[in-house]
Amino acid sequence: MKKVYLPGFMKYKACSDLVRLGSKNDGGYLVSRRDIEKSSILLSFGINADWRFEKDFFSKKDGIAYIWAYDASTSMSMFFSQAYKYLCRIDPFGVAKWLYRALDYKLFFKGRVKHYPVFVGGVNKGFVKFSEVMDKVREGEEVFVKMDIEGWEYRCLDEIVKHKDKICGVAIEFHDVDLHLEKIEHFVREIGIPIAHIHPTNCAPVNEDGMPMVIEVTFSRYGAIDEDMEPEFPHPLDAPVCHKKEDYVIEFLSEGNGV
Repeated sequence: MKKVYLPGFMKYKACSDLVRLGSKNDGGYLVSRRDIEKSSILLSFGINADWRFEKDFFSKKDGIAYIWAYDASTSMSMFFSQAYKYLCRIDPFGVAKWLYRALDYKLFFKGRVKHYPVFVGGVNKGFVKFSEVMDKVREGEEVFVKMDIEGWEYRCLDEIVKHKDKICGVAIEFHDVDLHLEKIEHFVREIGIPIAHIHPTNCAPVNEDGMPMVIEVTFSRYGAIDEDMEPEFPHPLDAPVCHKKEDYVIEFLSEGNGV
């Protein structure tokens, strides 16, 4: 496996109650079972055509949680457009796959599970601010935040910190890591919720200093974190985002050292 390097401020300890939600590859995250149990609402930012994480979360809550998913790219017209493309290619498997997703979307997103066709993080029409979403959370409720919004996450970090007392866990994908290290470090220090897991994305490039460009980071308020135990790299539940490529092994640099 290829070794990659991350700065010391990201170093974390082992968490023994991690479970995998979502796909075995891209779209899957390791999160604390205790955070799931403590949460009342899953705020999911970025689903596109894959809501297996959300389905797994809902299943582990026995259907009693609320899920609010935000993504303007997800729609029935998108599913049918994709099905039509495969129809033109005379590919019945592709047609069936996208029609199944359309049906699964209709069956899953109802009742306690809601999809809002807007993006989060921007300032234009078609976007909603993270704080606007959090303002709908009632007093005493705790939320788990899942965020994969292709670089827009940096516009949300300060607002996540602002509402940290209502958050029990975060699974977030950071993009262009080397360009945003200061923002990431500020967020890690200000949110006050320990890191429980990091997984570098092996389909994204590594820069000349060995730093992965995209990483999945899980923060856990209630996780079973052992301060005396170092984590395994990769974790037994980890899976490469690109299954045809080898996964990465993390090595942390000394605190304060650059990469």
